[in-house]
Amino acid sequence: MNIELAYKKKSARLKYLIILYLTANPIFFWVGRELRLVQESFWQVAATMLIMAGYAFFGHKPARFNRLSTWICIFGLYSCVLFLLGGMRLGSVTMLNTFLGILVYLLALRLDKKDTSAILTAIVIVGCVNTLYMALQILNFDFIFNLKGPGNLILRNISDPFGFMGIKCAMGIYKGLSMMAALFFSPFWALLFLAPIAMSESTAAWLAAGTGLAFYWYWMKRRLFRLIIIPLVIVGFCYTVFYDMPKGMFGTRPPLWKMALKDTVYGFNLHNDLLQPVFLRNPLTGFGLDAFYNGSIRYFTDSQTYEITRTIRIKDHYIDSESGVELKRNSKGDLLTMKGNPADGWAEIHCEPIQIFYDMGLIGLVIVGFGLWEMKQRFSRAIKTKEFIVVTAMLLVFFISSLTQFPLRMARISSFFPILLGLFVVNSAEG
Repeated sequence: MNIELAYKKKSARLKYLIILYLTANPIFFWVGRELRLVQESFWQVAATMLIMAGYAFFGHKPARFNRLSTWICIFGLYSCVLFLLGGMRLGSVTMLNTFLGILVYLLALRLDKKDTSAILTAIVIVGCVNTLYMALQILNFDFIFNLKGPGNLILRNISDPFGFMGIKCAMGIYKGLSMMAALFFSPFWALLFLAPIAMSESTAAWLAAGTGLAFYWYWMKRRLFRLIIIPLVIVGFCYTVFYDMPKGMFGTRPPLWKMALKDTVYGFNLHNDLLQPVFLRNPLTGFGLDAFYNGSIRYFTDSQTYEITRTIRIKDHYIDSESGVELKRNSKGDLLTMKGNPADGWAEIHCEPIQIFYDMGLIGLVIVGFGLWEMKQRFSRAIKTKEFIVVTAMLLVFFISSLTQFPLRMARISSFFPILLGLFVVNSAEG
């Protein structure tokens, strides 16, 4: 009994360390540096410090065996296998991020159920601070993305109001997470995040927030769910069809998905072991960790016709896979398609299931599928407390937004995912 009390006291102190981790990651910036890379590097440092401090100073609470952790660790082991199959040339950063994320998740298992409310509070506060910063950006006061030199000469100016996030879709998804966390305290506080989500101009954020909201009310107040479900569907449909689709970007994803799926299924072969590892060109293993962005196959969209072009990258040269002709560059050094139009490169597939299939193959999808099945089983057995429903709704925001965006590949948002997974297990545990 005394040992159990000691563990609870240590988990209470661990809670504050995790709150610091969750607060610092989404707001960290470095003026003049590319935000996404800086935040990924900072997350790696923050996660490492959290892991070392957590294991060094907050005891070693014995964790109960659970099959979800087993599948998560199998996913990590498979990432190592893919790294080796790729000749240790591709995916080292992805493997490191996976390893750190799993360790953060295992550390979060030491939390207690009562710690959930404090962590949700921190998420809401950061969401509110981000909203205040968005208001300053609307008033043209920005000390990160709007830099001025002598004589008020604008050195860098990005006027979109996205707070600390650096990109609108990330801001919208984070606001969706904040909205779910705010539901734990008051529906009124949750509604305050609707306007920022709308400003994100992201269908993924809207659909994710709407799904999470419907899920929450379905389990908390079934009558209210019946009242809001139809308006939610109508609003989501109208937002997608009449607001997002006319902007043009919405229609560019399906052609990319089709080509990426086709290439993975048929194992697009470059016939060169230096460009493509011999074991990573089949639907079972995909093309390897981080292959979509850093591999030898790169995809571009014609900015005028929206056609997808597959290219073979050899150092800084890009060769059209169909014609064998190298893409030219304009006077600024920007790539042009075969039709002479600017070529927009795809860094992410914008659909997590397809990207897992592309990078990790069918084996990766099966591992993730078993993990999701175990989450479903844990949810069905668990007591549906308010904390548990809110945490599950936040995970739904991740899953739904991952269908057309890439929240798990942006450190400013993905840093929350292992903590939420840990809270999901803690709140679904018996006793």
